Amino acid sequence: MKKVLIVDDEAVIRTGLTYIIDWQQYGYDQIETAENGVVGLEKIQQWQPDLVITDIRMPEMDGLEMIAAAKKQGANFHGIILSGYSDFDYARKAIQLGFVSYLLKPVDEDELIEILDKLAQNDQQRQADKLRSLLYNKLFASDHSGLKGYQQLLVASFPEELSKEQLAKLIKQEWSFVILENFGVCYLVLLDKAGEGPTEKELLTLLGNKIAIQTTGWVPADQDLTKLTMAIQHLRKMQFLFPNQVLSMAILLKEKASLVFQDNLPEKLVTAILGGQELSPLMAAYRDNFIFDLAFEEDIKWQVDRDYNWIYDQVLAKGSVAEGTQALGQVSEAIFAATNFPELMEILSDQLQVFAREVAQQLNNVDIIAEIVRYIQRHYPEDLNLKGVADQFGYNSAYLGKKFKRTTGETFLGFLEKVRMERAGELLKTSNLMVYEVAEKVGYRNVDYFYKKFKQFFQMSPNDYRSSQ
Repeated sequence: MKKVLIVDDEAVIRTGLTYIIDWQQYGYDQIETAENGVVGLEKIQQWQPDLVITDIRMPEMDGLEMIAAAKKQGANFHGIILSGYSDFDYARKAIQLGFVSYLLKPVDEDELIEILDKLAQNDQQRQADKLRSLLYNKLFASDHSGLKGYQQLLVASFPEELSKEQLAKLIKQEWSFVILENFGVCYLVLLDKAGEGPTEKELLTLLGNKIAIQTTGWVPADQDLTKLTMAIQHLRKMQFLFPNQVLSMAILLKEKASLVFQDNLPEKLVTAILGGQELSPLMAAYRDNFIFDLAFEEDIKWQVDRDYNWIYDQVLAKGSVAEGTQALGQVSEAIFAATNFPELMEILSDQLQVFAREVAQQLNNVDIIAEIVRYIQRHYPEDLNLKGVADQFGYNSAYLGKKFKRTTGETFLGFLEKVRMERAGELLKTSNLMVYEVAEKVGYRNVDYFYKKFKQFFQMSPNDYRSSQ
């Protein structure tokens, strides 16, 4: 809290200014008075007020002399000059001494309040700038001491600046926060003094959750904060694995804990391709291995490229079959051009499926139902129906429908809906897409129909499913 000193040789002015203003409303909880400049200077030296309101003409030492002496001694305060004389020379001297305002007596309460409001705004801005500079040094520079005055903080980084709408929402919540920028990355720092800060879910709901966000979660403020930016940078490298979603170390460890690493998957894929077996379970395990390792983008791409080339060569050698129609160079180019991990896995899966089909045809090992299953798994976002697929493969739709049911135990439509629902569940779990966007990505143009089908399949709404995950 702050202090105000009122210096005036008129007792009625000193008393009046003490009570005319609700000083606590403006952050001043201590008020002192002095009857002249000499006493005022002593109190400035001893008491170090934040605001000095002084008359100019006083016995022994006038207000301007008192101010000049106090400033010469290094005192730092805001000031307001009072005078019964509308002399510009007085105002000019006050301005030269670094004072804020010049008011004529009798003091107008509204004018004084307007000045106090501006002082409060300026003080708030100075405090914000000081905190911003302090946090910048502690997060990005050489200050390894913790942040005093706060119990915990949360750091989140975004790929671009927060919008005006997002900032307005943050301000409306009255959360203590600071926005920083470092090397083109936007950082939001939430500060909490009582251990009652908003949850990450509340924050993300407020800001919107369709962008890539890395967050430390709430952590103690009395630690070396440079470690937090190092953690954020590590999380940013994980964004290739988990695109367009919220990432924290807790989330990564939870993802890793839910998986089991499987060995020798490239060898198993070779065996599956030569035997005309379904590749999807092996591809799912292959994908999970990278998530289990929390691998970086460059390492993933090089490994996938090596694995694809090795699988290709092994199938040709062991199966004595001709080369596939897709050149290895084109596949490698597509692998290294992938912008995120799901896209990369889709490229790899598609290429292996095409290659497996060509191998099966050469080995007379074609299973039409397995082919159709693979076709559905690749093309489920499209407008599929039994007749169109039957025409695609050169079969009678009635015959194919019965054969599909005998082989899989499900109708064509039922299997298609299951594939779409499983994919929808995966997107709801691993992405920040809106529900209507998920519906479109899995082949539903009518979002109400998607809601109905999803609830039938999972026994809960899409939003409840996402919350449960």
